[in-house]
Amino acid sequence: MGTAYITAHGREREQDTNGFVFKNCRVTGTGPAYLGRAYRSHARVVFYQSTFDNVIVPEGWGAWHNKGKEGEITFAELDCQGPGANMSKRVKWVKTLSPEELEQLVTPKLFIDQGNWLGEQLGFV
Repeated sequence: MGTAYITAHGREREQDTNGFVFKNCRVTGTGPAYLGRAYRSHARVVFYQSTFDNVIVPEGWGAWHNKGKEGEITFAELDCQGPGANMSKRVKWVKTLSPEELEQLVTPKLFIDQGNWLGEQLGFV
């Protein structure tokens, strides 16, 4: 059995307003897994207040085809717990988010409706 990736994300540009946010989740499984890999540059994945079973590989994250461009990647874990949440051997380029960045990403109304996309789609604008 190989090592799995829970997420694969990428954005074309830093200004793109998408990403994966996992809040209050439980990550479990049967084999070793990375929390994510950078599918494209500017990947953005956040695990917040989640619980990780002992299936997460110590490095936690992979740059995949974006090695050498890790500064463009936003992978973060905040307030997570469980045996897989030990950050001591995580990749050195895992991000520490400011309180403002964290609020922007984990507050559904702020993150999901950037650019008022929902309002436009539903005819509210």
